[in-house]
Amino acid sequence: MKGFSEWRIDLLNIGLMLGSALFAFFFPFETFLLAYAILGPLHYLTEISWLHDRNYFTKGRYDFVFLLLIGVLISFGILAKDNHFNRPLYDQMIEANLFDLLPVLALFTALLFVTLTKTIPKLIGTIAIYLGLSWFFSRERAEIHQTSTLVFGLTVLLPTLIHVYLFTFFFMFFGALKTRSKSGILSVAALVIIPIILFFFPPSPPGVNHVSRYGKETYYANGNGFFYLNAAILSHFNLIETPPIEDGNEEDLLASSSGTENLPTRKGSLWDAVFFSGIGISLMRFIAFAYLYHYLNWFSKTEIIRWHQVPRRRLLGVIAIWVLSCVIYAYDYQLGLACLFFLSFTHVLLEFPLNILSMIGIAQESIGVIRSWQSRRR
Repeated sequence: MKGFSEWRIDLLNIGLMLGSALFAFFFPFETFLLAYAILGPLHYLTEISWLHDRNYFTKGRYDFVFLLLIGVLISFGILAKDNHFNRPLYDQMIEANLFDLLPVLALFTALLFVTLTKTIPKLIGTIAIYLGLSWFFSRERAEIHQTSTLVFGLTVLLPTLIHVYLFTFFFMFFGALKTRSKSGILSVAALVIIPIILFFFPPSPPGVNHVSRYGKETYYANGNGFFYLNAAILSHFNLIETPPIEDGNEEDLLASSSGTENLPTRKGSLWDAVFFSGIGISLMRFIAFAYLYHYLNWFSKTEIIRWHQVPRRRLLGVIAIWVLSCVIYAYDYQLGLACLFFLSFTHVLLEFPLNILSMIGIAQESIGVIRSWQSRRR
Protein backbone atom coordinates (compact mmCIF):
# COMPACT_ATOMS: atom_id res chain seq x y z
CA MET A 1 0.00 0.00 0.00
CA LYS A 2 2.89 2.35 0.71
CA GLY A 3 4.24 1.91 -2.80
CA PHE A 4 0.80 2.52 -4.29
CA SER A 5 0.43 5.69 -2.21
CA GLU A 6 3.80 6.99 -3.42
CA TRP A 7 2.85 6.36 -7.06
CA ARG A 8 -0.51 8.05 -6.53
CA ILE A 9 1.06 11.18 -5.02
CA ASP A 10 3.83 11.36 -7.62
CA LEU A 11 1.41 10.89 -10.53
CA LEU A 12 -0.81 13.56 -8.97
CA ASN A 13 2.17 15.90 -8.91
CA ILE A 14 2.98 15.21 -12.55
CA GLY A 15 -0.64 16.02 -13.34
CA LEU A 16 -0.33 19.26 -11.34
CA MET A 17 2.80 20.12 -13.32
CA LEU A 18 0.99 19.59 -16.60
CA GLY A 19 -1.95 21.66 -15.42
CA SER A 20 0.37 24.42 -14.20
CA ALA A 21 2.19 24.37 -17.54
CA LEU A 22 -1.09 24.62 -19.44
CA PHE A 23 -2.24 27.71 -17.53
CA ALA A 24 1.25 29.23 -17.69
CA PHE A 25 1.38 28.72 -21.46
CA PHE A 26 -1.88 30.48 -22.30
CA PHE A 27 -2.14 32.99 -19.45
CA PRO A 28 1.37 33.49 -18.03
CA PHE A 29 0.90 36.85 -16.30
CA GLU A 30 -2.62 36.26 -15.01
CA THR A 31 -1.69 32.76 -13.81
CA PHE A 32 1.16 34.15 -11.74
CA LEU A 33 -0.86 37.03 -10.33
CA LEU A 34 -3.74 34.81 -9.22
CA ALA A 35 -1.49 32.08 -7.82
CA TYR A 36 0.60 34.58 -5.89
CA ALA A 37 -2.44 36.35 -4.42
CA ILE A 38 -4.63 33.32 -3.62
CA LEU A 39 -2.32 30.37 -3.00
CA GLY A 40 0.74 32.32 -1.87
CA PRO A 41 -0.52 33.60 1.51
CA LEU A 42 -1.98 30.23 2.46
CA HIS A 43 1.34 28.62 1.61
CA TYR A 44 3.34 31.10 3.73
CA LEU A 45 1.09 30.64 6.75
CA THR A 46 0.84 26.84 6.64
CA GLU A 47 4.56 26.34 5.95
CA ILE A 48 5.67 28.65 8.76
CA SER A 49 3.29 26.80 11.08
CA TRP A 50 4.73 23.46 9.94
CA LEU A 51 8.32 24.67 10.29
CA HIS A 52 7.60 26.05 13.76
CA ASP A 53 6.41 22.66 15.01
CA ARG A 54 9.71 21.18 13.81
CA ASN A 55 11.91 23.90 15.30
CA TYR A 56 12.66 25.12 11.76
CA PHE A 57 14.97 22.10 11.36
CA THR A 58 17.73 23.85 13.36
CA LYS A 59 19.88 22.49 16.20
CA GLY A 60 19.17 25.39 18.56
CA ARG A 61 15.80 26.28 19.99
CA TYR A 62 16.06 29.98 19.15
CA ASP A 63 18.16 29.88 15.97
CA PHE A 64 15.14 30.85 13.90
CA VAL A 65 14.96 34.22 15.70
CA PHE A 66 18.05 35.41 13.80
CA LEU A 67 16.39 34.60 10.47
CA LEU A 68 13.18 36.20 11.67
CA LEU A 69 14.98 39.43 12.62
CA ILE A 70 16.55 39.63 9.16
CA GLY A 71 13.05 39.32 7.69
CA VAL A 72 11.79 42.10 9.95
CA LEU A 73 14.68 44.44 9.07
CA ILE A 74 14.37 43.92 5.33
CA SER A 75 10.58 44.32 5.48
CA PHE A 76 10.92 47.62 7.36
CA GLY A 77 13.45 48.78 4.81
CA ILE A 78 11.23 47.92 1.84
CA LEU A 79 8.18 49.57 3.40
CA ALA A 80 10.28 52.67 4.15
CA LYS A 81 11.07 53.15 0.46
CA ASP A 82 7.91 55.11 -0.30
CA ASN A 83 7.47 56.57 3.19
CA HIS A 84 8.69 60.13 3.59
CA PHE A 85 9.33 59.86 7.33
CA ASN A 86 11.18 56.54 7.18
CA ARG A 87 12.94 57.06 3.85
CA PRO A 88 16.35 57.61 5.55
CA LEU A 89 16.24 53.99 6.79
CA TYR A 90 15.84 52.74 3.22
CA ASP A 91 18.65 55.00 1.99
CA GLN A 92 20.97 53.82 4.76
CA MET A 93 20.27 50.18 3.94
CA ILE A 94 20.97 50.85 0.28
CA GLU A 95 24.22 52.60 1.21
CA ALA A 96 25.27 49.60 3.32
CA ASN A 97 24.08 47.17 0.64
CA LEU A 98 22.02 45.34 3.28
CA PHE A 99 19.26 44.29 0.90
CA ASP A 100 21.84 42.12 -0.85
CA LEU A 101 23.95 41.16 2.15
CA LEU A 102 21.31 40.11 4.69
CA PRO A 103 19.50 37.38 2.68
CA VAL A 104 22.86 35.79 1.80
CA LEU A 105 23.88 36.03 5.46
CA ALA A 106 20.66 34.20 6.36
CA LEU A 107 21.46 31.44 3.85
CA PHE A 108 25.01 30.82 5.11
CA THR A 109 24.11 31.06 8.79
CA ALA A 110 21.39 28.48 8.15
CA LEU A 111 24.25 26.07 7.44
CA LEU A 112 25.58 26.78 10.92
CA PHE A 113 22.14 26.32 12.47
CA VAL A 114 21.67 22.82 11.04
CA THR A 115 25.19 21.55 11.82
CA LEU A 116 26.27 23.20 15.11
CA THR A 117 24.69 22.83 18.53
CA LYS A 118 26.86 25.15 20.68
CA THR A 119 26.02 28.86 20.82
CA ILE A 120 29.58 30.21 20.88
CA PRO A 121 30.71 28.49 17.65
CA LYS A 122 27.51 29.69 15.96
CA LEU A 123 28.16 33.26 17.12
CA ILE A 124 31.77 33.21 15.96
CA GLY A 125 30.74 31.66 12.66
CA THR A 126 27.99 34.25 12.12
CA ILE A 127 30.39 37.14 12.78
CA ALA A 128 32.97 35.63 10.41
CA ILE A 129 30.34 35.17 7.69
CA TYR A 130 29.09 38.73 8.16
CA LEU A 131 32.59 40.19 7.87
CA GLY A 132 33.29 38.11 4.77
CA LEU A 133 30.03 39.17 3.12
CA SER A 134 30.61 42.80 4.08
CA TRP A 135 33.84 42.67 2.07
CA PHE A 136 32.22 40.70 -0.75
CA PHE A 137 29.35 43.20 -1.12
CA SER A 138 31.48 46.30 -0.48
CA ARG A 139 31.13 49.27 -2.80
CA GLU A 140 34.72 48.78 -3.94
CA ARG A 141 33.57 45.60 -5.64
CA ALA A 142 30.40 47.13 -7.12
CA GLU A 143 31.66 46.96 -10.72
CA ILE A 144 32.35 43.22 -10.36
CA HIS A 145 28.85 42.66 -8.98
CA GLN A 146 27.19 44.30 -11.98
CA THR A 147 28.19 41.47 -14.29
CA SER A 148 28.53 38.60 -11.80
CA THR A 149 25.97 35.84 -12.32
CA LEU A 150 26.82 34.47 -8.86
CA VAL A 151 25.90 37.78 -7.24
CA PHE A 152 22.80 38.07 -9.42
CA GLY A 153 21.70 34.61 -8.34
CA LEU A 154 22.34 35.25 -4.64
CA THR A 155 20.56 38.61 -4.60
CA VAL A 156 17.83 38.65 -7.26
CA LEU A 157 17.05 34.97 -7.84
CA LEU A 158 17.56 33.50 -4.35
CA PRO A 159 14.27 34.73 -2.81
CA THR A 160 12.37 34.27 -6.07
CA LEU A 161 13.04 31.59 -8.69
CA ILE A 162 15.72 29.72 -6.74
CA HIS A 163 13.29 29.43 -3.83
CA VAL A 164 10.22 28.36 -5.81
CA TYR A 165 11.92 26.17 -8.41
CA LEU A 166 15.43 25.03 -7.47
CA PHE A 167 14.71 24.41 -3.79
CA THR A 168 11.48 22.61 -4.74
CA PHE A 169 13.60 20.43 -7.02
CA PHE A 170 16.04 19.71 -4.18
CA PHE A 171 13.23 18.82 -1.78
CA MET A 172 11.61 16.44 -4.28
CA PHE A 173 14.92 14.90 -5.39
CA PHE A 174 15.99 14.26 -1.80
CA GLY A 175 12.67 12.56 -1.05
CA ALA A 176 12.95 10.37 -4.15
CA LEU A 177 16.52 9.33 -3.32
CA LYS A 178 15.74 8.69 0.34
CA THR A 179 12.84 6.36 -0.45
CA ARG A 180 14.48 4.96 -3.62
CA SER A 181 11.19 5.80 -5.33
CA LYS A 182 11.04 5.28 -9.10
CA SER A 183 7.86 7.33 -9.33
CA GLY A 184 9.60 10.07 -7.34
CA ILE A 185 12.48 10.16 -9.82
CA LEU A 186 9.89 10.29 -12.62
CA SER A 187 8.23 13.32 -11.06
CA VAL A 188 11.63 15.03 -10.60
CA ALA A 189 12.40 14.39 -14.27
CA ALA A 190 9.06 15.91 -15.20
CA LEU A 191 9.89 18.98 -13.10
CA VAL A 192 13.01 19.46 -15.25
CA ILE A 193 11.59 18.58 -18.67
CA ILE A 194 8.22 20.36 -18.58
CA PRO A 195 9.51 23.91 -17.94
CA ILE A 196 12.24 23.43 -20.57
CA ILE A 197 9.59 22.58 -23.15
CA LEU A 198 7.46 25.43 -21.86
CA PHE A 199 10.31 27.93 -22.18
CA PHE A 200 11.59 26.89 -25.60
CA PHE A 201 8.21 26.23 -27.22
CA PRO A 202 7.70 28.75 -30.05
CA PRO A 203 5.86 31.93 -29.06
CA SER A 204 2.12 31.79 -29.60
CA PRO A 205 0.35 33.77 -32.32
CA PRO A 206 -0.68 37.33 -31.39
CA GLY A 207 -3.63 37.34 -29.03
CA VAL A 208 -3.05 33.89 -27.52
CA ASN A 209 -0.82 35.31 -24.82
CA HIS A 210 -2.85 38.48 -24.49
CA VAL A 211 -2.43 40.25 -21.18
CA SER A 212 -5.05 42.76 -20.10
CA ARG A 213 -4.25 46.35 -19.14
CA TYR A 214 -5.11 45.42 -15.56
CA GLY A 215 -2.65 42.51 -15.75
CA LYS A 216 0.14 44.77 -17.03
CA GLU A 217 -0.51 47.51 -14.49
CA THR A 218 -0.81 44.97 -11.66
CA TYR A 219 2.40 43.15 -12.61
CA TYR A 220 4.15 46.53 -12.73
CA ALA A 221 2.36 47.89 -9.61
CA ASN A 222 3.89 51.37 -9.87
CA GLY A 223 7.35 49.83 -9.91
CA ASN A 224 6.73 47.77 -6.77
CA GLY A 225 5.54 44.60 -8.49
CA PHE A 226 7.46 41.86 -10.28
CA PHE A 227 8.08 43.73 -13.53
CA TYR A 228 11.71 44.51 -12.73
CA LEU A 229 12.41 40.86 -11.86
CA ASN A 230 11.66 39.92 -15.47
CA ALA A 231 13.52 42.94 -16.79
CA ALA A 232 16.57 42.15 -14.63
CA ILE A 233 16.70 38.53 -15.83
CA LEU A 234 16.30 39.50 -19.48
CA SER A 235 18.99 42.17 -19.19
CA HIS A 236 21.49 40.23 -17.08
CA PHE A 237 21.54 37.24 -19.41
CA ASN A 238 21.61 39.48 -22.51
CA LEU A 239 18.34 38.04 -23.80
CA ILE A 240 17.26 41.45 -25.10
CA GLU A 241 18.82 44.74 -26.06
CA THR A 242 17.44 47.32 -23.67
CA PRO A 243 18.59 50.46 -21.92
CA PRO A 244 19.83 50.16 -18.31
CA ILE A 245 17.14 49.08 -15.84
CA GLU A 246 15.84 52.03 -13.90
CA ASP A 247 12.52 53.40 -12.73
CA GLY A 248 11.16 55.21 -15.74
CA ASN A 249 8.08 57.30 -16.21
CA GLU A 250 5.08 55.05 -15.60
CA GLU A 251 2.96 56.78 -18.22
CA ASP A 252 5.65 56.16 -20.84
CA LEU A 253 5.77 52.51 -19.85
CA LEU A 254 2.00 52.09 -20.00
CA ALA A 255 1.82 53.84 -23.35
CA SER A 256 4.28 51.39 -24.88
CA SER A 257 2.40 48.38 -26.17
CA SER A 258 4.09 47.20 -29.36
CA GLY A 259 7.27 45.33 -29.97
CA THR A 260 7.46 41.68 -31.00
CA GLU A 261 10.52 41.24 -33.19
CA ASN A 262 12.43 44.53 -33.28
CA LEU A 263 12.41 46.08 -29.84
CA PRO A 264 12.17 49.87 -29.93
CA THR A 265 14.88 51.97 -28.34
CA ARG A 266 12.53 54.44 -26.67
CA LYS A 267 12.04 54.63 -22.92
CA GLY A 268 9.23 52.07 -22.93
CA SER A 269 11.29 49.29 -24.52
CA LEU A 270 11.53 47.38 -21.22
CA TRP A 271 7.74 47.31 -21.14
CA ASP A 272 7.65 45.82 -24.64
CA ALA A 273 10.40 43.33 -23.83
CA VAL A 274 8.66 41.99 -20.71
CA PHE A 275 5.09 41.85 -22.00
CA PHE A 276 5.28 41.44 -25.78
CA SER A 277 8.60 39.95 -26.91
CA GLY A 278 8.86 36.24 -27.57
CA ILE A 279 11.62 35.75 -25.00
CA GLY A 280 9.68 37.85 -22.49
CA ILE A 281 6.62 35.62 -22.85
CA SER A 282 8.76 32.48 -22.60
CA LEU A 283 10.36 33.73 -19.39
CA MET A 284 6.98 34.59 -17.92
CA ARG A 285 5.69 31.12 -18.75
CA PHE A 286 8.52 29.64 -16.71
CA ILE A 287 7.98 32.05 -13.80
CA ALA A 288 4.23 31.36 -13.74
CA PHE A 289 4.80 27.60 -13.88
CA ALA A 290 7.44 27.68 -11.14
CA TYR A 291 5.31 29.67 -8.71
CA LEU A 292 2.01 27.89 -9.36
CA TYR A 293 3.51 24.42 -9.08
CA HIS A 294 5.57 25.41 -6.03
CA TYR A 295 2.32 26.17 -4.20
CA LEU A 296 0.42 23.16 -5.55
CA ASN A 297 3.29 20.82 -4.68
CA TRP A 298 3.11 21.97 -1.07
CA PHE A 299 -0.64 21.43 -0.80
CA SER A 300 -0.45 18.05 -2.55
CA LYS A 301 1.93 16.65 0.10
CA THR A 302 -0.65 16.69 2.92
CA GLU A 303 -0.36 12.93 3.55
CA ILE A 304 3.43 13.03 3.61
CA ILE A 305 4.40 16.12 5.60
CA ARG A 306 1.03 16.60 7.38
CA TRP A 307 1.22 20.38 7.50
CA HIS A 308 -2.51 20.47 8.29
CA GLN A 309 -2.18 18.69 11.65
CA VAL A 310 -2.08 21.75 13.91
CA PRO A 311 -4.11 22.95 16.91
CA ARG A 312 -7.63 24.00 15.95
CA ARG A 313 -7.16 27.59 17.16
CA ARG A 314 -4.04 28.03 15.02
CA LEU A 315 -5.79 26.56 11.98
CA LEU A 316 -8.68 28.98 12.38
CA GLY A 317 -6.21 31.84 12.70
CA VAL A 318 -4.43 30.76 9.51
CA ILE A 319 -7.74 30.61 7.62
CA ALA A 320 -8.81 34.03 8.93
CA ILE A 321 -5.53 35.71 7.90
CA TRP A 322 -5.64 33.98 4.52
CA VAL A 323 -9.19 35.17 3.80
CA LEU A 324 -8.24 38.70 4.85
CA SER A 325 -5.18 38.64 2.59
CA CYS A 326 -7.29 37.53 -0.39
CA VAL A 327 -9.71 40.40 0.28
CA ILE A 328 -6.82 42.89 0.39
CA TYR A 329 -5.37 41.60 -2.88
CA ALA A 330 -8.80 41.80 -4.52
CA TYR A 331 -9.27 45.36 -3.30
CA ASP A 332 -5.79 46.61 -4.23
CA TYR A 333 -3.07 44.26 -5.47
CA GLN A 334 -0.27 46.69 -4.69
CA LEU A 335 -1.57 47.07 -1.13
CA GLY A 336 -1.60 43.27 -0.86
CA LEU A 337 2.04 43.11 -1.93
CA ALA A 338 2.96 45.62 0.76
CA CYS A 339 0.90 44.00 3.53
CA LEU A 340 2.05 40.46 2.75
CA PHE A 341 5.70 41.23 1.97
CA PHE A 342 6.88 40.30 5.46
CA LEU A 343 5.22 36.87 5.34
CA SER A 344 6.30 36.28 1.76
CA PHE A 345 9.95 37.15 2.30
CA THR A 346 10.36 35.79 5.83
CA HIS A 347 8.99 32.36 4.97
CA VAL A 348 11.81 32.12 2.40
CA LEU A 349 14.40 32.85 5.11
CA LEU A 350 12.85 30.44 7.62
CA GLU A 351 12.96 27.67 5.02
CA PHE A 352 16.72 27.99 4.47
CA PRO A 353 17.66 25.37 7.12
CA LEU A 354 15.37 22.85 5.42
CA ASN A 355 16.87 23.74 2.04
CA ILE A 356 20.38 23.19 3.42
CA LEU A 357 19.36 19.82 4.87
CA SER A 358 17.85 18.81 1.53
CA MET A 359 21.13 19.54 -0.26
CA ILE A 360 23.12 17.67 2.39
CA GLY A 361 20.66 14.80 2.16
CA ILE A 362 21.00 14.64 -1.64
CA ALA A 363 24.77 14.36 -1.30
CA GLN A 364 24.53 11.64 1.35
CA GLU A 365 21.88 9.62 -0.48
CA SER A 366 23.74 9.95 -3.78
CA ILE A 367 26.84 8.47 -2.16
CA GLY A 368 24.69 5.64 -0.82
CA VAL A 369 23.22 4.96 -4.27
CA ILE A 370 26.69 4.93 -5.87
CA ARG A 371 28.05 2.55 -3.23
CA SER A 372 25.05 0.26 -3.63
CA TRP A 373 25.55 0.22 -7.41
CA GLN A 374 29.26 -0.53 -7.02
CA SER A 375 28.58 -3.38 -4.58
CA ARG A 376 26.18 -5.00 -7.02
CA ARG A 377 28.78 -4.90 -9.78
CA ARG A 378 31.35 -6.81 -7.70
